[in-house]
Amino acid sequence: MAVVSFKLNDRELSAILGSAGVERDMAQRCVRVANKAKRLCRVDTGRARASIDWEIRKEADGYTGRIGSNVEYIKYLNSGTRYMAGDHFLEIALQAAR
Repeated sequence: MAVVSFKLNDRELSAILGSAGVERDMAQRCVRVANKAKRLCRVDTGRARASIDWEIRKEADGYTGRIGSNVEYIKYLNSGTRYMAGDHFLEIALQAAR
């Protein structure tokens, strides 16, 4: 599975947003990254693009947003193989959303 993730410190975010706003802010960030990744993803049948999804995990030291896909070959589209160059669209989407 190809996944890109980012972490935001719970204490810092809570101070800025308040506890109710943290998850909403994380969701907005995840949606931005996932939408950008979908626009950048190489398309043949559309299966890979349609499979890009996101989730938020609450952990002891903060929240983690994960954007990825359960389609097995998306890691090759993203990272490449010895026969084709990767597009690195997940990393580019993450950088663009910052």
